[in-house]
This record gives sequence, structure tokens and C-alpha cells, in this order.
Amino acid sequence: MVLTRRILKVGFFGSDNFSVNCLKRILPLTKGENPVISSLDIITRSPKVGGRGMKLIRDVPIATFAQENNLNLLRADKKSDLIELTKNDYNIAIAVSYGKLIPNEFLAALQFGGLNVHPSVLPKYSGPAPLHRALLNGDKVTGCTIQPLHPTTFDKGDILLQQDYKIEENTDLSKLSKDLSFLGGDLLATTLKHGLFDSTAPTYKTISPVEKFSYAGKVFKNESQINWDED
Repeated sequence: MVLTRRILKVGFFGSDNFSVNCLKRILPLTKGENPVISSLDIITRSPKVGGRGMKLIRDVPIATFAQENNLNLLRADKKSDLIELTKNDYNIAIAVSYGKLIPNEFLAALQFGGLNVHPSVLPKYSGPAPLHRALLNGDKVTGCTIQPLHPTTFDKGDILLQQDYKIEENTDLSKLSKDLSFLGGDLLATTLKHGLFDSTAPTYKTISPVEKFSYAGKVFKNESQINWDED
């Protein structure tokens, strides 16, 4: 049962397939007689030139998905681009693998601020590579977290919703990313449907962390090399 009648105008910031799968989970909230989401813009960065001879234009998966599904697609590369988006009168932002910090000038203009989907049991594996670190460290359990966007720091918001995920033997990065993207999308949909993001509501609550803080830094080339002298 939907516990809220908040009608949401969403700016969805994303880039990769992880963000695409999260987006897929909330698209049903734009449909039906009483949609939770009244309008939805997809916001990502401009395509980059790459490939041999720097002649190929490479766009991010979420841009391709938006175009193929007739979703409104906007580009934002600089802080000024993001601040300019305040004219669209969103009342909530969602950032999933966007890769840039959403500035406070933008978030402050939103009634409900912003939400982030992070693929770990925060505050464990805060940072850019939580999936890689979970696999490299041989973890048996990881998970997903929904949190408000912090205006100055990545992955520092309170915990609104969180769920564990059991890492099975022989799980690779592709499977882990796909499974956690759909798990994160489901948690995001629940957060939106039930208004868990609304800090002014009498039912608003946050979850106390069960894990200790750790930072999941980027994986460097030397970490991807096999040391054949070790078991």
C-alpha cells in the first residue's frame, strides 16, 4: 500500500548500466491512475570522444536507454549546468552512479533534497569502488543502501533503507553489479512509494549503522595482477 500522496517531480542523475537498472525499477511509479512520480527527467553528462584516432563518440548507457524509451534527456557537465536545472522545479533528485557531486545550490532548491543508491552496507565501503572491494576482500555479504544526498561529501547521508545481499561463490563483478542494481532499484522504489525521504513527516526515521566505516577506493592496475606465488 502506498502511504504517501506526495507527487514527485524527479531529476534522475545517472550514467552506467547500474543506474539504468535502478531507473527501470521506478518507471512503474510514473504510470497508473495515481502515479507517485508526475514528471521524470534523466540527467547525465555529454558524450565523449574516444576510440582509435579519437573519432568515435561514446555515450553513456543511461542516455541510450532514455532515448530508446522516449524519456526526457538533459545534459549537465559543469556545476553551472546543474544549478541552471533548478528552473525545472524538481522537488527531489536521485543520483545513481552519476560520478559528480550534486552541489548544495541545487539540492537546497528541492523540497525533498536528494537520494542516493549505494551498493554496499554503508558506512562500510563508502567511496567509488564498493563492488570491487567486496570481491577483492572475499566478502560473503554486501548489500545496498538508500540515503539522502549530502551537500558536500559523497556517501555521508543518513541511512533510510538498507538490505543485505549474500555473495555466492564464483560471483563476478558483472553479476554482483546487476543483482545489486535491481536490489537498489527496489529499495529506491519503496523509499519513493512510502515517502521515506520526507524528513518533515512524523513517521520519518533513519537506521543506525551496523557496520564500521571503511573506504572503497578506486582499484589500481597493480591490484588486478595475479601473484602466482600466493595461493
